[in-house]
Amino acid sequence: MAYDYGKAYPFHPILLSVVLICVACSAGSWDSVSGHQANIRGGPISGIEAVKFYHAKGVPRHKLILGIPLYGRSFMNTEGPGKPFSGVGPGSWEKGVYDYRALPLPGSYMFRDEEMMASWSYDYDKKEMITFDSEEVAKWKGEWIKREGLGGSMFWELSGDKGTKRKDMEGGPGKDPQPGRSLVRVVKDAMGPLDSTHNWLRYEGSKFENLRKGME
Repeated sequence: MAYDYGKAYPFHPILLSVVLICVACSAGSWDSVSGHQANIRGGPISGIEAVKFYHAKGVPRHKLILGIPLYGRSFMNTEGPGKPFSGVGPGSWEKGVYDYRALPLPGSYMFRDEEMMASWSYDYDKKEMITFDSEEVAKWKGEWIKREGLGGSMFWELSGDKGTKRKDMEGGPGKDPQPGRSLVRVVKDAMGPLDSTHNWLRYEGSKFENLRKGME
């Protein structure tokens, strides 16, 4: 299944601040075969093709922001990427979707495709494949963003990330945190220093103290 990125949403590049490229749902329960949900290259949908599309329409590369998922999508009763599947796993909060913080699930093995910039876990007993970005893939993506001159990265969504303990977070199968680093930090480190340009926006009337003080 191929999409004409932006076809249904006319835009003028000069009037845009940024374009958020969210290819993080490139595969899922709606498909007939299992696949990668956020690959940069290859497949019917990819990050690089989305970048090419918007850049060809006149959007400067520095206005293109790559979306990176902090979750994984499940495919049950499958042999792996590109193979038929039947059903999806129970997920963390909704059927078929697991928080990154709970991945890889215990008993799973990790795999990667360096060319596509994609990774997945596979449980041979349950025959469950889960497509999600590993730390290694996140590093590749951060380096790719920098190399391609894109504007940066965005994530959906932060509660699914690793690296910090969350008080009163519900546990159980598909929810118990697994070891690992924050994907946000991995991507940031690969991209390089954050932009330290002075913020000219002022929100003196905000009800939030940090905004009133200019995020000092």
